[in-house]
Amino acid sequence: MLTTPFVDVQDTEEFMAGAIERGHYAEALNAVIRCVDALVPRADLLGRALLVPFLDQLVCEIGERLAQQHCPDGVQAGGGVQLVVATETYTTGGHSRVLEDLCRHLSQPLIVLTDLFGRVGAGTLTIDHLRYAAGGAPVLVLPPGTALAKAIDLMRTAVQLRPDSIWLLTHHQDAIACAALSPRRLRIPRVFVHHADHNPSLGCTIDTLHHVDLVQQTALACAMALQRDTGYLPLHVHDRGARPQPRRPITQASVATCGAPQKYARSGPLAYPLIVAAVLGTVGGVLHHIGPLPDDAVAEVRTHLATLGIAPARFHHVGAVPSMWACLRELDADLYLTSAPLGGGRAAIEAQGCAMPIVYYDPRDSGRSLLATDMYNGAAHGWSHLAQLTGALRAALADAPAQSLASRAFYEAGFGSAAFSAALQRALRASQALIEA
Repeated sequence: MLTTPFVDVQDTEEFMAGAIERGHYAEALNAVIRCVDALVPRADLLGRALLVPFLDQLVCEIGERLAQQHCPDGVQAGGGVQLVVATETYTTGGHSRVLEDLCRHLSQPLIVLTDLFGRVGAGTLTIDHLRYAAGGAPVLVLPPGTALAKAIDLMRTAVQLRPDSIWLLTHHQDAIACAALSPRRLRIPRVFVHHADHNPSLGCTIDTLHHVDLVQQTALACAMALQRDTGYLPLHVHDRGARPQPRRPITQASVATCGAPQKYARSGPLAYPLIVAAVLGTVGGVLHHIGPLPDDAVAEVRTHLATLGIAPARFHHVGAVPSMWACLRELDADLYLTSAPLGGGRAAIEAQGCAMPIVYYDPRDSGRSLLATDMYNGAAHGWSHLAQLTGALRAALADAPAQSLASRAFYEAGFGSAAFSAALQRALRASQALIEA
C-alpha cells in the first residue's frame, strides 16, 4: 500500500532533503511536483499505490520552516469562514462536484484555488461556473508565481483569515497546499479529502490533517496503511428524484453511460469500441454516452461498429451536460453502464439516485485492488471480462423493476444530504481532536 514497494523515488527524496537543508525550498517544491506528476499517469501504479509518505514528510518540513518565518506565533481558528482549498476545478467531472457539494453544506465557505498548473491565471480554464455551482461562495485564485511564492501566499491567507476549518481537495501534485496548510502552528481543524484516489498523491499521510475518503473501500485501505483512524465522506448528490422505469424487451432497450476520455481505454481487451459493440450487440436500441469525448475517439467507435455491421448512429454521443442526473431523466435509456476500466463513483451514485438499474465494471481481477466497487448497490450486476458483459446486461434488464428499486434504495440509505452532513460533522470533530491531542 505504501509507495516504497512500488516506486523508486529515492533520487527525488535525496535531492529534496539536500535542497531543504540548504534552504532551497523552491527547488525542493518543484522537484516533488515533478516527481508526483510523473507517478500519476503510470499504469503500473493505477489502483495499486496511493501514498508517498516520505515525500509528504519532506513537504511538511518545508511547511514547518516557512511557518517559522511567516507564522511564528501560530494562529487559532475563529474567523468565521471555512476555507476550501483546491488546485483547479472543471465544468464536468465528479471531483469538482464534490467541492461544490461541500460548499453548499458549509455556513460560510471561501474557495481558494492554488492554480498549480497556471491554467486559471492564463485564462485557459474558466471559473465562472464555480461561483454559481458552489452556492455563491467567493473564489480566490492565488496569483501567478512559483510554487514557493504560492505556498507563502496561501499560508499568509490562512493566518489572516483564521478560518474555523480548512478543507483540502487538491490534485495529486499539489505541494503548494500541503506545505502551506500542514504546519502544527496552524491550530485550525483541517480535513484532507482524498478524492484523487486512483494514483499516488501528496497529502494522504500528513498527520496534522484528518484524512477522509469518498468510498468506504478506500477508507479501510488507507486506515490500514496509515495505522490510524480515517474517515468516510459519502459521495453526496442533490436528490433530483427517481425516473419511471421503462418496461420493454431487450430488443428495444437502450443503455446510458458516462465518462471523460481518461475513464476508458482505446486499445487492449477493454478498448471502448469493443465495449460499445458488445452492448449494441446485446440490446436493440442505442448507447448514449454522456460526457466529453474527442472527435477521433467517437470516430473510432463508429468505424468499429460499421465493420461489424452495426449502424454507427446507434452510438449517440451526448457530450458534456450540466447535470448527469437531469440528463438521465430525459434520455431514452433502460439501464446505466459504468465506465471501464476506471469507474466514475459520483456518476454511479447519480444513476442509482435516478433509480436506474446499473451494470458495473468490477476491477478486482485486474490486480488493481484499490479501485473501489462499494459505490454500487448489492443487487447490481458486474463484469470483469468482456465475455461477461452480455450476461450482466441481460440479467439486469430481465429484472429491471427490482434493480431500479435497489438502486434508489441504495442512494437514499447512504448518499442523501443527511448522511453527508453527518459525515462532515464527524470529520470536523476528528480534525479538532488532532489539535487537542
